[in-house]
Amino acid sequence: MKTFFELLEKYLLPPMTKLSEQRHLKAIRDGIVSTIPLIIVGSFFLVIAIPPSETLKALVKPYVTQIMFPYRLSMGIMALYASFGIAYNLAKSYKLDPLSGGSLGLAAFLLTNVPLNIDPQGWVLPLSNLGGSGMFVSILMEIFAVEIYRFCKEKNLTIKMPKEVPTSVANSFAALIPATLIIIPIWIIRDLLNFDIQEFILNIFKPLVTAGNSLPGIVVPILLITLLWGCGIHGDSVVGTVARPIWLAILMPMLQHKQLDNLFLILHQNHFSNGLYGLEDQEQL
Repeated sequence: MKTFFELLEKYLLPPMTKLSEQRHLKAIRDGIVSTIPLIIVGSFFLVIAIPPSETLKALVKPYVTQIMFPYRLSMGIMALYASFGIAYNLAKSYKLDPLSGGSLGLAAFLLTNVPLNIDPQGWVLPLSNLGGSGMFVSILMEIFAVEIYRFCKEKNLTIKMPKEVPTSVANSFAALIPATLIIIPIWIIRDLLNFDIQEFILNIFKPLVTAGNSLPGIVVPILLITLLWGCGIHGDSVVGTVARPIWLAILMPMLQHKQLDNLFLILHQNHFSNGLYGLEDQEQL
């Protein structure tokens, strides 16, 4: 056993340590982790709305719409909250203004979603792509937006204000040109060319999500997390950065499957890791 861990420390520790310090992965990790309070609180309302007892179900049935409201605007749009957090942390790692970075990233993600005109309510934004299923789109849009922001700063493609101007105002004007270079291309691709960015990215990651929605897709990440902890590395920070978006993308469609009638949620919690997994059928256990 000692030799086994020595081999892990020799061959696994260096690349995993370097991976855990990669700025984009750190930003993704920190941005998604920042949504955990909203996910936890929102899930409480989900449990209340869908109780395990038929008697309780009948009791809460008249109030399900009202009970689900906090869930839909917390866990139901987790990718929206994560988008700001990811862009904020990535901009901060580049020593850019994090608030401007977060706002630019949020705008880039929202632009991939086309509002619908529903009379007489007016324009509405569908929430289906703002939850876990939109996490991959959110991640890529945040990286795109912040990298454009960084490029503009490095090449001095920004509007500079006099020193007397408050920092917050100066940062806002400095983000004008980056905002233009971010918004216009996405608008042209999504609206003028009618190219569905969301669907395109989801199709790319679909095999990854399918692989993650299997027994090996759960066992392998948990095994890696445990092994990394045995080597003194925060396993969840390394593996969870990659696995968590996949798990969240799997979770949201399952929460909506058959009005949650056949949903089984398993909370895995021990000294090494924390994860939420959904299984459509109890026989998969």
